[in-house]
Amino acid sequence: MVESLELPNDGIWSIADKFRAKVLGEMAHVSSDERESLRGDYLFIIDGTPLFVVLVDAKTVCSGSITSLENQTYEVKVEGASHLTFTAEEALALVQGAARATVETDQSTLKKLLLGHLKARIAFLTGKVKIKGDLASFLRLVSVLKGRGVGPLVSPL
Repeated sequence: MVESLELPNDGIWSIADKFRAKVLGEMAHVSSDERESLRGDYLFIIDGTPLFVVLVDAKTVCSGSITSLENQTYEVKVEGASHLTFTAEEALALVQGAARATVETDQSTLKKLLLGHLKARIAFLTGKVKIKGDLASFLRLVSVLKGRGVGPLVSPL
């Protein structure tokens, strides 16, 4: 038997935020040397819209939300790391391909992944999740998180 995809009062963005907090909490305990090897910006595009970025460097791991403004300009607001800021040009470059890795999917697939109802490998192999850029680095990041016990928020029974 599999638990329902719906968590009480939790939409996809609430679920994604809980997972984001879990990832950032675990990455805070990763050694600076290991974080340095993962250094970069990991951009997430959901339903064709760049929505958030995970930023990794030797000092910290944090996330930022992306807001689309007028005339193909973007704003990146980083939470928890005031030393990391993006100019309008840097935000545009990030969205246009300057991220170390870009992950693209849709809300339905994202929700299934976060709740453990779809395995990431299957989603990738079937094209439900696309990764552009430094695939090896993104897979190392996933491996580090798995090694620290980060998995879906709800697992199938």
